Amino acid sequence: MKRLLFILSLFLTVGSVSNAQNAELDSLISAEKSYRSEDTVKLELLTKICDKLHWINPQLQLEYCNKTKDLAERLYNPRSKIIALYNLGFIYQDLFELEKALPLFISAYELSKQTNDTLLIIQILNGLGACCLRKSDYNQAIEYFNQAIGLCNFFSKCPDL
Repeated sequence: MKRLLFILSLFLTVGSVSNAQNAELDSLISAEKSYRSEDTVKLELLTKICDKLHWINPQLQLEYCNKTKDLAERLYNPRSKIIALYNLGFIYQDLFELEKALPLFISAYELSKQTNDTLLIIQILNGLGACCLRKSDYNQAIEYFNQAIGLCNFFSKCPDL
């Protein structure tokens, strides 16, 4: 009986967390639609929406990540553009559209080398390695992973990747 009550409470808890996440996502989408200015506030809203849509709705996530990339280009915000390209790469990788994912990761990597954001570069290198791994390009995957590990060791900045 205790086991049944535990399982039932677990389902109710998971359901309420899911509803809270959906409410937050709905709120962000509503705020983005009503926000008229094209500035860093809108860019931040688009980025948050893109992040929240991960694993929920890949097609809608693609739409919002493309909006983020386009606005980042118009605002000349390279970091936001890099993150949008990286997110787009992951979406396509998750959809097993690796031929679309790889150029996005490469673009993000090339742009990220112009920044001083070591953690971002490490994450992108890991994304590149994972994409190459899925493509069965093992030598290239190892090269990207080794570059990430090298940066991690050099700068002593190993994030939870």
